[in-house]
Amino acid sequence: MLTETLSLTAADKFYDRFQGDLSEYSSSFLNGLSGAALISAYLGAHAGAKFVSLKEQLLTEVMERLRSGNLKLSTLHTFCSGLAGIVYVIDHLRENGLADNRFDDDTLIQLSDLFLERSLADFKARNTDYLHGPLGVFLSLLPHTRIAQVARTLDVIFDTYQKQLRTDEKGSRIFNSVLEGQLESGEYNMGLAHGMAGHALLWTEAYRRGYRPEATRQLAYDLLQYIDTYERSPIGEQSATHVFYPKSVIEDDPEAWAEQKTETYVSRVGWCYGDLNVAFAQLKAGRTFEDEKLEQRGLALARHVAGRLDAYDAQIDENIYFCHGSAGLVYMFGCLKKAYPGEAAFDRACRHWAEHFRTTLETPRYEELTGYQNYSLLEGLPGAVLGTLSLESPGLLPAADAFLLNL
Repeated sequence: MLTETLSLTAADKFYDRFQGDLSEYSSSFLNGLSGAALISAYLGAHAGAKFVSLKEQLLTEVMERLRSGNLKLSTLHTFCSGLAGIVYVIDHLRENGLADNRFDDDTLIQLSDLFLERSLADFKARNTDYLHGPLGVFLSLLPHTRIAQVARTLDVIFDTYQKQLRTDEKGSRIFNSVLEGQLESGEYNMGLAHGMAGHALLWTEAYRRGYRPEATRQLAYDLLQYIDTYERSPIGEQSATHVFYPKSVIEDDPEAWAEQKTETYVSRVGWCYGDLNVAFAQLKAGRTFEDEKLEQRGLALARHVAGRLDAYDAQIDENIYFCHGSAGLVYMFGCLKKAYPGEAAFDRACRHWAEHFRTTLETPRYEELTGYQNYSLLEGLPGAVLGTLSLESPGLLPAADAFLLNL
């Protein structure tokens, strides 16, 4: 059961947010009712019947919107804000015995055709994003490869992605047009949310699930090779705040790279980007491909990042949310603790960021939440609740595959 501190603050605030009129909320996974339903399902299993009722209320609303065509989605197909994320939630809840809803094969075929059309349009615009583009669609459809049309959609997405890769002696990288403030070409993001670390994690997951194993394995290695090209120095005697990998790389404009190179090696400890992302990619690939050397490199990097416990240095400050706040770090180090239970550094980091979460949540700035803070799983209250469930129920890390953190 949840402790008084958490239940009377984050979880109960979350419950109150989704009472009454739901029309103001999106139906989506990361910004709306589907994500809230997933969290409610886990709270229902661990914190009381009222959350079971909330889950049922939210799922009923989402399914009714789908039946009526009143989708209330900001994008039609994406993992973050569209139908792909809803497919993931429905599959996840059913597979974990938390709900009975499902999409039948005919519906999945129709969605697959829609997803393919939209994904190809994304690729044409050089959008290769996970949250907001074709890769999240790919992940949501992976459980349904037994359906021929779905398998074809996956193949076209994968083949189109490979055609847009830039591959040479440095490894493989791919441009992502979703990111603002970057050069029009020749700049490559390294992060989990929008860049190479996330792509390596996703293709490793595809390998794990049996999708084109030879090709996905090679692709994951090629992406990690590119990331390693820009490792600033090997693990050794660096300061506790040393950053090993850049946030992004500019290849085709030497003057711009020279100007930004120093700054790009200053990064946060968080889910969205930074060295902890690279550590997860190395660890997952090492464990999946039985590559002990790569896994040990990932462990060394993760241990180093676990020592960055100053909130200012980690660029957390007073943020308690999932994307770049302490709830996300409780979750990430919880995943590491679960995979490596003997590692004291991960336990220490998890406890440190849990204390940051608890004390910061009590500050006046979190007494009244506004706008997206009420509904965003990455940057709001729902993600703060989900990210800290393991504090009360050790090992409870819902939807780790959705965040590309399932080691």
